[in-house]
Amino acid sequence: MQPLIHRAALLRAELHRPPAFNLFTLLRSSSDEVRLHSRYLAFLLNPQGAHGAGTKLLQLLLAALNIEGFDCTEVTVEVEYRNVDILIRNSKRQAVIIENKLYAADQDAQLHRYLQTLQGEGCQTYPPLYLTLDGRDADRRSCLGIDYQRISYANDILPWLEQCQQWVIREAGVRESLLQYIDLVATLTFQNQGHAYMDALKQTLRQNNNLLVVRDLQKAFVETLKDLQLEFWQALAQCIKDKYPELPKPSEAPTAEVVDRYYSATRDNRWYGLYYDLGFVQGSVYIELDHRFYCGYYCDAQSHPTAHAWLATLTQNVVNNGVGSGGLLWRYTTELNMKNPSDEDLMVLNEPVKRAQAVERMADDLYGLWGEARALYAAQG
Repeated sequence: MQPLIHRAALLRAELHRPPAFNLFTLLRSSSDEVRLHSRYLAFLLNPQGAHGAGTKLLQLLLAALNIEGFDCTEVTVEVEYRNVDILIRNSKRQAVIIENKLYAADQDAQLHRYLQTLQGEGCQTYPPLYLTLDGRDADRRSCLGIDYQRISYANDILPWLEQCQQWVIREAGVRESLLQYIDLVATLTFQNQGHAYMDALKQTLRQNNNLLVVRDLQKAFVETLKDLQLEFWQALAQCIKDKYPELPKPSEAPTAEVVDRYYSATRDNRWYGLYYDLGFVQGSVYIELDHRFYCGYYCDAQSHPTAHAWLATLTQNVVNNGVGSGGLLWRYTTELNMKNPSDEDLMVLNEPVKRAQAVERMADDLYGLWGEARALYAAQG
């Protein structure tokens, strides 16, 4: 095993390309679905956009996705229209819905609801486009049996972006931004390494019994991720206890069994975490995991309607990334992706200092939500 790992380490040092400067990640989170990806994609798809390519970029995507019959004259492209990530419509009332999902969880009846909304407005709709990094299926609770088209950043958006380059070459600012965005998408989809590095690794794997060793290493990698995640949860709980002793003990906390299930193929293996009762009113603050960590409020509306209504009002005045199926806010609290961690994520998980910094930021975010609710409760007497 040692010669294989040693050889791979040498190849990485020699041929692996570290992340280059990228203006998008400097200004925004690389996984900001709405304010980065949806807005930039909508800009490219908008025939009136400053890219100067007219309808060509939109036509290229429609052709790549085999969407036929859509009239590209008098087109409008909107972001977050009735919560639809990207909506493309024309004067003939034809509509293309794009649901952009990098890491966020599907909401109940989400795709189904968007389709009904547009059809209710008299639009002729195509099957919604469900856009993810790797082309995964939508949750059945989101689509409720409707027909939809799976597309991915890796296999659909990245090739389309590369096609777009020749059509924006005269607009220097757009050309450079497109190059940066292509680099960002390639990084997110693990396609940012040159052929030399991958070819050298493949040749190494074909030597001796290295393929068998790699299969063992793959299993060990997943098992190590389980250990690191459980240690991360434990460190987070300890940080909250030490830094914010006024919070109660968590009413729920992840176990080794829960973390193990997260990396399995079973359904309903997400949405777990640390939950702390508010104490002064029914409900709780929490940090949960989908593929990324997020924090929010929880209260059962049926059991505690008054408290739920109070927290729902608070939700409208606190910065958030969205509202969950329970009607209360949630917002991301770290960039870590626990399902498909990037190189940077692995370094944070494995290096004590970086891990402690991430844990403390998350503890501060959770306490911030608790403090917002506590301050409003005190102000209302």
